[in-house]
Amino acid sequence: MAEEPTQGEKIQSPSSRGSGTPVVLNNRYHVFPANPLPAFNSPQAPAFVAEDRRDPAARLFALICDPSLLTLIDWGVVEWPLARRSCVLAVYEEPLGGRLTPDSRGRFDPVREHDVLKKVIQPFATAIKKFSDRELTHRGIRLNNVFFSDAARQQLVIGECVTAPPWLRPAGDV
Repeated sequence: MAEEPTQGEKIQSPSSRGSGTPVVLNNRYHVFPANPLPAFNSPQAPAFVAEDRRDPAARLFALICDPSLLTLIDWGVVEWPLARRSCVLAVYEEPLGGRLTPDSRGRFDPVREHDVLKKVIQPFATAIKKFSDRELTHRGIRLNNVFFSDAARQQLVIGECVTAPPWLRPAGDV
């Protein structure tokens, strides 16, 4: 998870690509909000200059995900024993309120009809507008990919959109 530099931590930018105060990820990567890299923006996230404290010569960039999506905590490549090969692994913050719609066993806590506008439609429209304002598409919006991030089921979040390319997604995704 992103951390602010600790007080007294000396910030060095050996490659001089980054400027300003960085955000620190995993006490290793410095990401510079003052240095966008629009050429590397993804459809889901803007890009910024990043530096590796262990390898200052590496040329890196970071993508910043929208908070109306599930929170991606970390990711990397691992040897996955069930597949017997290397796979990309993504770690997300668990949505405590569960899915908006029933799970595979048909269980869910339905939203009351008079709460649909406030709890579902308005937050969903706000999230879609954020994408539209940036001329982005999610390409994974479907009813079984919408969750409540909190146990009280007040905060709606759209599920992940990075584990498969758009052409592998089920029909009907937008």
